Amino acid sequence: MSAVLVVDVGGSHVKVLASGEQESRRADSGPGLTAAQMVDAAKELAADWAWDSVSVGVPSPVHGGRVIAEPVNLGDGWAVPAWRSEARNAGAATSQTSSPD
Repeated sequence: MSAVLVVDVGGSHVKVLASGEQESRRADSGPGLTAAQMVDAAKELAADWAWDSVSVGVPSPVHGGRVIAEPVNLGDGWAVPAWRSEARNAGAATSQTSSPD
């Protein structure tokens, strides 16, 4: 069975939990949090967990698997696909990552 890293991005915290783990972990977010900073925070929080794929929830409209508008309560860089590549590369560094395109 493959393990999923779930990343919940909110206006005050980024929360992560991987399959098989009992306790979620979180870091502060807020109006200055960029997409790249979220990726860095999630990587740090989940550094000692094993996971195969990532599911990210963002407080913004999504269409076709892509964020189509910047969240009003976070920083910039969400409505561009660059953070998806960063997330894939982060997963590839720790374990095999799969993500739908």
